[in-house]
Amino acid sequence: MKKIGKLILASIVLVMVNPLKGNSEEKNYLIANAEKNNSAVQIFRYYGNDRFETSTILSNLLSIKGSEHIFLVNGENFADALFSGPLASVSNSPILLTKKEELPKVVENKIAEMKVKMVTIVGGLSSVSIDVENKVKNMGIVVDRISGSDRFETAKKLSYARARVLGSKSSEKIAYASGVNFADALSATPFIYYDDVVNILPQNNKPIVEYVPYKNESNKGNTLYIFGGINSVPQNVNSEYMTTRFSGADRYATSVEIAKECEKKLNNKINTVFIASGEDFPDALSVGPIVARYGSVVLLTEKNTLNTGVARFITERQIDRINIIGGESTISKNVVNEILELHKIKK
Repeated sequence: MKKIGKLILASIVLVMVNPLKGNSEEKNYLIANAEKNNSAVQIFRYYGNDRFETSTILSNLLSIKGSEHIFLVNGENFADALFSGPLASVSNSPILLTKKEELPKVVENKIAEMKVKMVTIVGGLSSVSIDVENKVKNMGIVVDRISGSDRFETAKKLSYARARVLGSKSSEKIAYASGVNFADALSATPFIYYDDVVNILPQNNKPIVEYVPYKNESNKGNTLYIFGGINSVPQNVNSEYMTTRFSGADRYATSVEIAKECEKKLNNKINTVFIASGEDFPDALSVGPIVARYGSVVLLTEKNTLNTGVARFITERQIDRINIIGGESTISKNVVNEILELHKIKK
């Protein structure tokens, strides 16, 4: 873990920029130009032939020159990988997806292309097999694995690793999301990054203090941010904390509420948004560190319909770039058309 800490610290980037801006590759993903109040709005779609290739394409948004360190997570089951985003965000490292028993060739090629020196596998052998681990090792790459006995313990270890990287000495602000449903936790990734809070994924009915990296003498006056409604995280989870809950009528509305809070952390300056599926997890998981790098937010959508709250969030702000994550089998052309209808189409 010392090796991973040193490598992460060496790669932390605080400046939020677009590494592809002005690069010839970017035009390959531009699908429309729109006009809003006489201001240009560009719409991009980032996708591959499948979720695994999409994760490799998204990695270019962090750096077209490659990355010395990447996170490798199961792209078929979100359980262990759910809270890998906050740790990957502080390290400015991409999240690439793998199958449990096999490293997809497109991911293997990307790792080689980026000249990766270290891979952090998230999850136990039931998530990412020893065969995948050995495949990476045989590429001459150092492999580190963060895992626990279940998703909750894995999330706890991810939180501890992040606290060590940041040099945190207290757990005064804690982020709590459901470990059963992926949507709220993934929407919360940029907020956790911007507000430098401790992220936890506790089992129901277990004390929160068991999951925080640093134990305080008293939790009174500390802040607990809960992401999701009472169906996701029960009411009165812990009465010792000053609790703030971010939730909406559904996961889409909740993503909007979280985005509004992110906006406050960014001094009300958001000109780029990322739109990911709220029905399947891979794309929203892969894009987490990228959203943080852009100083942006992630908004969730259904496959065929843009949530009215999401639409309102876009139209009420000076958004000049909209990034759709995933192909048309994930987010349909109809959603793109609805976005275009919010503006005057200019092709």
